[in-house]
Amino acid sequence: MLGVAEACVTADMAVDDADVSACLVSCGSNCSHARLVNATSMPQAIRLQNWLEYQLPIVSGRLERASNASRRSGVPSTVFFGDSIFAMAADKDAFLLCARRPEPCANAGVGFDTWRLAWARAWQVCAVDPGLLFVLLGTNDLLRRAAADVVASRAAKVLRYLRRCTTSAIVLVALPPHDARRHAFDERAVNRLYRTVAAAEGVGFCDVHEALVDDARLYLRQDGLHLSPAGYEKLNGELDECIKGE
Repeated sequence: MLGVAEACVTADMAVDDADVSACLVSCGSNCSHARLVNATSMPQAIRLQNWLEYQLPIVSGRLERASNASRRSGVPSTVFFGDSIFAMAADKDAFLLCARRPEPCANAGVGFDTWRLAWARAWQVCAVDPGLLFVLLGTNDLLRRAAADVVASRAAKVLRYLRRCTTSAIVLVALPPHDARRHAFDERAVNRLYRTVAAAEGVGFCDVHEALVDDARLYLRQDGLHLSPAGYEKLNGELDECIKGE
């Protein structure tokens, strides 16, 4: 299994200036500061680091509780690993992703996460080794203007790592639709590549996009990016259907 510092500085998943804070948080003094830190990026990095420092212990606690419950019960856990689309479903509302799951479950969504930031904390999921692992990432990569093929390449590397370090049944979740009037990116192109990546890496693929796109106004919040309560209800149903079909 790759260590935390290795995950941060592996050559083919090099962390750029905008992602420096993830390594500073998860690697600490093991990070190569000369390689990762650029003085011009530090104000942004510090703000993001503060946000990550708030989120990461919360996620770590959820994962630990799910792992402990799984060991006590002998029932494999489920983990939702992703960005704010998963993270915002951890609010105390009726649409929690874990609320209806009888098995031990942890929402490991982190706001602003990209594939490269998630790479730096994937070891936490490996330590839990859940029975079922849903992965939903890529929206923030697109918001940072990464090309679809670049996003897919990053996804393949993280999924390959997760396949090596866990025995989980892994399901790559398609990017949900968004309001194109507010956000200019093409998630459909990424989802087409995700389907190919999932097949190549031996993981499942759940195309929630098609289920959400026809009534996107109902399923999206006012920001045009995150899911509404109705959207999470629909997402839950689609994920359940994908599991049954695997």
